Order: sequence, then C-alpha cells, then structure tokens
Amino acid sequence: MTVKEVKNELRQMEAPVLQEISTYFLQLRRSLDPDRKKKVASRLDSPKSKWLTIDEMQKRLNEE
Repeated sequence: MTVKEVKNELRQMEAPVLQEISTYFLQLRRSLDPDRKKKVASRLDSPKSKWLTIDEMQKRLNEE
C-alpha cells in the first residue's frame, strides 16, 4: 500500500477511529525512540516533577 493510498483510506474514516490510529502512531513512534527510557527517567527524576511515589500517594489518600 502506498502512502497516497493510506492517506485516502484515512480521509474516509470516522473521528473515533482516527483518534485510535493517532494514538497508535504516537505510541509506535515513542516505542521506536532509543532514548525514550532516558527521557522518561529524566522527567520522573526532575525536581520539577509532579509525580508521586506509591507511598506518598497512599499517605495522601489516608489523610482524607
């Protein structure tokens, strides 16, 4: 299948299917990035990160 054929097929699809395909393409592109693990680890380890550890999340849930 050529790129032109793929584009023609995509033009005929409904929005929910296109959203699913877009999500798949993004996931595929990220999975093929050899530096992806380093980028994610860097974000998680950043002092600006808003991620919580599991222990911190449980602590906050127990406070409510």
